Amino acid sequence: MGGTIIIHPIFFLILAVFTGAAAASPAQTQADSPQDIGRPYPGHEQSVGAFRGLTELGVMMDLSFRYSHLGDSSMSGAYSGLPQLGTTLSLATGDRSRFFLSVHYGQKSGDPYHDIDGFSDEDGMTVKALPLMIGMKYNTSQRQDFRLYLGGAFIYSFLWEDLTTRNANNNPVLVEASGNGTGYYFFVGPEFPLGKGSQALGAEFGFGGSKGEVRKSSHSHGVNMTGVQARVYFTFGL
Repeated sequence: MGGTIIIHPIFFLILAVFTGAAAASPAQTQADSPQDIGRPYPGHEQSVGAFRGLTELGVMMDLSFRYSHLGDSSMSGAYSGLPQLGTTLSLATGDRSRFFLSVHYGQKSGDPYHDIDGFSDEDGMTVKALPLMIGMKYNTSQRQDFRLYLGGAFIYSFLWEDLTTRNANNNPVLVEASGNGTGYYFFVGPEFPLGKGSQALGAEFGFGGSKGEVRKSSHSHGVNMTGVQARVYFTFGL
């Protein structure tokens, strides 16, 4: 027994524990590192394809001025265009989309003899319109300094047209005809935030409008309010 070396079992136990701790150490160090190079902290990852632009705010309202350049030759000859004042109420339906309801009112005097040489009466007739719109618009921009909307709407309009004519005795008679019309409107336009709040300035450029018929007793005629449209507005959160 003189040359025999006896290794106590406790030695093997200590060696096993030490070896296991050394093997686990690199993995533990890696797990304890909260951030590897080029990797975000847990919970701060941004999904691929996420929208990076200005997200839509909840309920918004705007005040606006709209001008419609009438495309129908008869309406354009008599009135040229129709200025309108109005307001829009909108609701965010997603990060980039809004549902809206709007109402505008405008009136313009015109010349019923615009196509007759030698006759003129600049205030001989007056058209009035109250268009109601319901539609959607979508922000196509991913920038943080402005939105760029594409949108469309259905229009239902209340229409009036007052025209001075003459009866059988050649006396002037005012005919106040009224009716309604329907149509569509498609537009594109930028919107620029004012500071970091909900206020913004915007513009729209589009085409559309409503067509209908106005009546008074036995008198009736068509009214075509379609044309090129431009709108500027100031919007704010509610």
